[in-house]
Amino acid sequence: GGTPLHSASLNGHIEVVKPLLTTLGVETNRADNHGRTALFFASRFGYNNVVQALLAEGRIDPGIKDWYRSASLFAAVRNGHFEVVELLLAAGGTTIEGQDGFVWSLFWWARRTGNIRVLPSLRY
Repeated sequence: GGTPLHSASLNGHIEVVKPLLTTLGVETNRADNHGRTALFFASRFGYNNVVQALLAEGRIDPGIKDWYRSASLFAAVRNGHFEVVELLLAAGGTTIEGQDGFVWSLFWWARRTGNIRVLPSLRY
C-alpha cells in the first residue's frame, strides 16, 4: 500500500510533503504495491515543487523502477513534464539509456506521446 508521502506527492500537496520529509522514520524511497515511489507520482503528474522538495531532501533515489521497469524519468517523459525531466536529469542518479518493461526507450515515449520538447534534454 501507499504511505502518506505517496498520497501527498500523488496529489501535489507540497504543504504536506515538506513536513513529512522531516518526520523521523519516513521512508522516502518506499514503494507502493506497484513499485512506485513518492517521486514517481510527483514526476508522473508534473508537480515540480514536490519533485524539487523530494530531491532536495537528499535521500531520494530517482533511479528506482516500478514493476514495469519505469523510473520517475520515464513517468515525466511519458506525460510531457519538461520541467520535471530537467530537475531529474540535473539531480543525477538516473539514466537516459535503457528501456522500460515494454522494451520502449525514453526517446520512443517522447515521440509516441508527442512530447518532443524533452528530446534535446535526452541527448548525451
